[in-house]
Amino acid sequence: MQNRVMTALALVLIAGSAAAAQTGANAIANAPLINTGSYAGTTVGSTNDGSAGCGGSATSPDVWFKFVATPEQVGGQVIFETCGATSYDSVLSIHTGATPAAAATNAISCNDDVCGLQSRLTLLPAAGVTYYIRVAGYTSLTGSYTLTARVPAVTPPIVVAIGPDITIFELIDVANFTRTSSGGPVSGTYSFAVGTTSCNPGDYPAEWQRNTPLHPVIAQNMYRLSGGRFEQIGQSFVKHGFLSLNNSQCGSCISPPNGGDQLGINCSDPYGAGLNGSQSTLGPRSQINATTGEFAYTGGFSGTGAIARRLQVPIGKIDNQPAGTRYFVDAQYISQDDAQFNNGLNNSSFREMTAASVAPSSGSITFTSFGDALSYRKGKTALWAWKLADAAVKIVNADYLVANPKSFNLLPASLMASTITARFQVASKVTANGDGTFHYEYVISNVNADRSAGKFILPMPAGATVTNVGFAAPLSHTGEPYSNAAWTSSRVGDTLVFSTQDFAVNANANAVRWSTAYTFRFDANVAATTGDATIGLFKPGTQSTVAVIGIDVPVTPTCLADLVGGDGNPPADGSADGNDFTAFLNAFAADSLLADIVGGDGNPPADGSVDGNDFTAFLNAFAAGC
Repeated sequence: MQNRVMTALALVLIAGSAAAAQTGANAIANAPLINTGSYAGTTVGSTNDGSAGCGGSATSPDVWFKFVATPEQVGGQVIFETCGATSYDSVLSIHTGATPAAAATNAISCNDDVCGLQSRLTLLPAAGVTYYIRVAGYTSLTGSYTLTARVPAVTPPIVVAIGPDITIFELIDVANFTRTSSGGPVSGTYSFAVGTTSCNPGDYPAEWQRNTPLHPVIAQNMYRLSGGRFEQIGQSFVKHGFLSLNNSQCGSCISPPNGGDQLGINCSDPYGAGLNGSQSTLGPRSQINATTGEFAYTGGFSGTGAIARRLQVPIGKIDNQPAGTRYFVDAQYISQDDAQFNNGLNNSSFREMTAASVAPSSGSITFTSFGDALSYRKGKTALWAWKLADAAVKIVNADYLVANPKSFNLLPASLMASTITARFQVASKVTANGDGTFHYEYVISNVNADRSAGKFILPMPAGATVTNVGFAAPLSHTGEPYSNAAWTSSRVGDTLVFSTQDFAVNANANAVRWSTAYTFRFDANVAATTGDATIGLFKPGTQSTVAVIGIDVPVTPTCLADLVGGDGNPPADGSADGNDFTAFLNAFAADSLLADIVGGDGNPPADGSVDGNDFTAFLNAFAAGC
């Protein structure tokens, strides 16, 4: 470690003395290669060459540098900042891509105002990757800057989570309580339960005290993947835990001091589907704060009939589905001690069921081998089954912080972090329809965010046409107070807004509550790029929105036939005229990439080759005026 730090410090000194005169390039393609050091310049007079999703900087004038890590820097940290000698409100972003043009709109991180009005980003560089550093400004501000690239004087230690840490080792079985042999579905509803084996890889026993608020609750869910569409189709009440067996399925179990009232370090505890479907231990989700793990235990749960309190799924979501339809279940543990040690983000696991076994007249529900690698499934909700089935799906985290109440008082409060991370995960998939339009599919999964989601806001160019808007969500469980009204959509400026009723209007509106996933879809006549969206929080609080960074979003359409300016040379000038026609023909004849405007599907982005698709696309665009 000492040699690595000394090497890094030497690099700082060497690069700092040699590179002080280097300034950023206006065009990303001309970005100078830098390493550690300080680089002064100005964005005054620069044009916009890229975009990023923070600080209102998407169209700001910018300058660019590029960075490739040395072998000594790979696996460590490199900090880029404008803190200090910068005269204006700067915004920094880091980009990657196969080409400079691709990198310009592919920001992997962005920061505004971390040190006053200046910015700082920390990069964990990979070997051989070219990173582009964009210096821009808040809205359209420009000014002089000093960009500093440095490594920390001392590499911060890796912080290992302490305290109880409840995870799911495996989903062990699924029970169907409404088979034909049991009388069939009730009120058009099937009911299920999912068996779980939990583990505690933390460094302190987890509380498993029955009939108190100091035990875990277990949520169970079912999902369907059909025709590329991923939807949650059912949910359960929560199973209240009791009596840990402290088995050794997860490792060398250290028996806890309080026996079955705790889950010991590295110990496991199985609850089969029969136990997790036991109606006397199933209570409402609405009693649980999934962020803090707090709930007021009321007990006395009861229910009659086959579907009461169990994982309920409308029969229409299972019966008579197309060939190839796939089904998944997941389960999630919530516990006060686990949550307040900020260990609540790895409490889920999912598994696929054999489709033919989900609703047969007899026999057992079986699991498939798909995705059975525990290293992939452990700690993840079923949203990741969509990603595992389709590599084109993007999934990003959207987090906010909550003050830790530290109401769990069996361990010193000083051991707990001051905040707890509340998380949504957002998945996106965009498909070209082949007619110049694109199908957009999104899923918001609420991992543990008690404040829930009430809005989903996507960028949408004002001139774009949006059709075939759709929405899907699991029905609120019978016995819960929540509405099942579909979300509405509206165009607001340059955005498309999906929303439910505001909390002030209806506190029981159909928000995306914890351990549920809602699906949103539409077609639009604009292509996609990697960009940002926004989740509007449902319950009141100081923070009203959460940024969703790095998903597929609609992009303002470009004028495909606009290649050059009035002088017959790039850059484009915003209109398609005879100069562009001549330039395209010359470039096409010379096999120049200036004529590469679309990919193999006849739509942007370009694919690095000049062919008939580009010729046809240009002629069509030119005839249409752009």
